[in-house]
Amino acid sequence: MRRLLAVVVLVTFFESTFFAALAPLLPHLKDELGFSKSAAGLLTSAYAIGVALVAIPGGLLGARIGSKRVALVGIFVISLGSVAFGFADTLWQLLLARGLQGLGAGMAWTSAFSWLIAASPKERRGELIGYGITGATVGSLLGPALGGAAAELGRATVFTVVAVVAVAVVSAASGIPGPHPGERQGLSDLGRALRHPRVAAGLALVSLPAFCVGVLFVLGPLALDRGGFGPIGITVTFVCASAVLGIASPLLGRRIDRTGRRGPVSVTLVLATALALSLPWVHGAWALAPLVALAAVCFEAFWVPGTSLLSEGIEAAGVHQSLGFALMNLAIGPGFILGSAAGGALAAVTGDTVPYLLVAATTAMALVAVRRVVFRPAVAAPAGPRAPTVPTEE
Repeated sequence: MRRLLAVVVLVTFFESTFFAALAPLLPHLKDELGFSKSAAGLLTSAYAIGVALVAIPGGLLGARIGSKRVALVGIFVISLGSVAFGFADTLWQLLLARGLQGLGAGMAWTSAFSWLIAASPKERRGELIGYGITGATVGSLLGPALGGAAAELGRATVFTVVAVVAVAVVSAASGIPGPHPGERQGLSDLGRALRHPRVAAGLALVSLPAFCVGVLFVLGPLALDRGGFGPIGITVTFVCASAVLGIASPLLGRRIDRTGRRGPVSVTLVLATALALSLPWVHGAWALAPLVALAAVCFEAFWVPGTSLLSEGIEAAGVHQSLGFALMNLAIGPGFILGSAAGGALAAVTGDTVPYLLVAATTAMALVAVRRVVFRPAVAAPAGPRAPTVPTEE
């Protein structure tokens, strides 16, 4: 289990590193290429568009050939897109490169967590998911540093070097056994999963941080830039947020395993609502940076309970974990696209206040809904074949 967990952490680490690298680069690219706030939102959302496009094909492929193979291929695709991003010199080239990164991320993220859940004992599932998300969090921590380095040293050099390291490290881990493919499953099995209440609730819970983070990752760096921070200051802000989240995620997962989700999620939703209401009214980078960092921690904390709840529902519905996490990508993609692209476009017309008020309204409504739906006792599994969860490839 330790070797497997290390591999999953590596996969989520590299996926998140390349995703988070855009935040400190965004103001620099906006000035360099002269595009608008709406275009910045589109560039931020291009990654999620790639994730959404590959969600169902990636899940079907993982169920058929094994999630290990799909996860490793995903890292290669992310690395290829990252090299392309380093050499891109127009907005359209940047959009295509980020979309390619998203395609790889959709395969890697889905398959890595499917691989982990398949081998996880139920009583430790939340904790192990927390560790897997810690890999993503550490990647988010170093991602802004990568973006800051690229702004100072050149995108082509920095992104190429890190992409090569990602391929080398993950390839070295290819000898670790992966989960054995189960029964062939298709779109009808996805439909059965969607009808399960806990799957639906889990999908809603993972789409929430996608929307909130989408808004924050566009408006936060631009507001910090207006307040006087350069790439280094923006990098430090997001690094601090990721450091806190990296420590908190396994602890949150362990708490969920022991006491349930109600308390942690309710407290986090209250804090998220308060921060979203505060962000548009604070000016000056030094005053704004702590709020941006705290908001990033609160928004991203929902990944742990959402992923845990979704994995329970997938198992109860008798669906292969790869297909279930494909549904997760479908929930994340539109949420992030709506937050980043629509949030950026709305901010260009109305200013930052309206997008943040929408975030606050969403988290407030979630606080009401989550207490009625997400924490009900588990529903018995419907009739249907159950996907194998333990066997591994030799």
